[in-house]
Amino acid sequence: MSGGKRVDRVLSGGLLGFLDDFQHETGDDAGKDDVLFLRGWILGNGSLVRSVVLKRGKREAVPIPYSLPRPDVAEAYPEEPRAAKAGFAGQVTMERTAVPLFLQRLLPERVDICAVLENGREIRCFSRGFPPP
Repeated sequence: MSGGKRVDRVLSGGLLGFLDDFQHETGDDAGKDDVLFLRGWILGNGSLVRSVVLKRGKREAVPIPYSLPRPDVAEAYPEEPRAAKAGFAGQVTMERTAVPLFLQRLLPERVDICAVLENGREIRCFSRGFPPP
C-alpha cells in the first residue's frame, strides 16, 4: 500500500477502507450452503468504527470480526491512531435459496459490508454480488 490517502480508499460517510478479498465458494447440488470469504480494512477518519457487519437483503446482519492487526494500514496512515487494528476478516455461510442455480448466475444476489459507528450509525462500505456471473 502506498503512502497518503488515495481516492480509491475513500468510502461513504468519509470513511477510509479497502476490500482486499471477496471470494465465493458455491455449495454443491446436495444442498451444501455457499460460503463467502472476505478480508479488508475500514478506518473511521474522525469517527470510531465499533464493528463490521455483512447484510444480505432483509435478513439479519452477520457480524464480521473487526479490529484485526493491519500493519500495512498503520504504515500508510500514521496519523490515524486506530489504523493498526482496522482490519476485518471472516468466513460467512450463506444459506442456499430456493432459486435454481442457473437463475442465481443470471441474477446474482447482493451483499453489503457495513461499518457500524460508535453512535450506532451504519454505513455501507462495500457491495458485491454472488455468485459471480
